[in-house]
Amino acid sequence: MVYLKRAVEINPRFGEVWGDLGQVYSEIKFMPDSAIYFYKRCVKATPGAAGSYTNLGVVYFRIRKYKLASFCFNRAVEINPNLADPRRYSEELKKATGLDIHIYPTEEDSDPTGQQTPDLRVPVYQH
Repeated sequence: MVYLKRAVEINPRFGEVWGDLGQVYSEIKFMPDSAIYFYKRCVKATPGAAGSYTNLGVVYFRIRKYKLASFCFNRAVEINPNLADPRRYSEELKKATGLDIHIYPTEEDSDPTGQQTPDLRVPVYQH
C-alpha cells in the first residue's frame, strides 16, 4: 500500500492507482469511507473508469446507500454498455427496491431511511 500511495503522490491523475487503493479499503480493510474516497478520486482522474463506478456502487450497496449504488451501477453501464455485472446489479437493485437512479442523488436523498436490505448477489470486488 505504501507504493500505491507513493504512486499517487508522484502522479495524482493516475486513476488506476486510486482504484487499487479503493480496492484495498473496500476489501482488505473494509473501511467504506476510505474506499469511497479513493474510488471517487479514481473516477475523477479517469471519468471513463466503468469498473470503478461498479466498485463504488458495490461499496454503497454494502453500506445500504441504495440510491448512490443505483446511480453508480447505471453510470458504469452508460460508460460501457457491454459490461454485464453493473447492468445485472442495477436491474436486481431496481427489482428489489424500485430504484433506477440516473442523476447523482443529493446526500440527503442517499440515506437508506430504513429500507430493507435487498437480497442481491453483489460481489465483493470487480476490477
